[in-house]
Amino acid sequence: MIVRKRFYLLPIFCLLFFASATPVLAQLSYGVRLTSGAQISHFQGWEQSSVSTYTRMGLGMFLAIPLREKVKLQPELNYLAYPYALSESHTLSIPLLLTYGFSPHIEVEAGPSLERDFRYSSSPDINPYINVGVNAGFTFWFSKYWSGNVRFTYELVRRTYDGAVLFSGEGHPIRNDDPLLVSSGGPEPGYRDMFLMTSIRYSIK
Repeated sequence: MIVRKRFYLLPIFCLLFFASATPVLAQLSYGVRLTSGAQISHFQGWEQSSVSTYTRMGLGMFLAIPLREKVKLQPELNYLAYPYALSESHTLSIPLLLTYGFSPHIEVEAGPSLERDFRYSSSPDINPYINVGVNAGFTFWFSKYWSGNVRFTYELVRRTYDGAVLFSGEGHPIRNDDPLLVSSGGPEPGYRDMFLMTSIRYSIK
């Protein structure tokens, strides 16, 4: 009897849950985004330091979940690629952002992201393939459906070359496990990435 009562109560609990969540679900919005911007790589190794900039382009989608009147939780799924270097890495980025609306047209955002790199066999191995980023930016709404977004991402984990054959400043091949590098006292050859991206977004709902 007790099992049957619990079985009958289960649909009631489900109905109550969906009834309470209906106002939130009705306010959900989602859309797509077209992204373009710069990847800034800061390299350190062999007691040297340099900064390189690369163009990135990509596509993505977002979901806006209202938490309060002006606060939303915004998970995203973004794909970034090098448009002019097919042999380089492609990145899958999964941000989880908290947005706040200062006005009907301006929102600010901040939150972490998980970055996953996919490299081709012709590219040197990079460690780690998975990184964590910190994001901050703002969105300007042109209309009910169209908006523009500017975002800065800083990766927390410094990437190092995983036993790859690299080239020194004199053009000589050298491995990152070479004892000369270890004894030089400089940091292990590697780099840290930052991204400054702009996006055009279309909200479907």
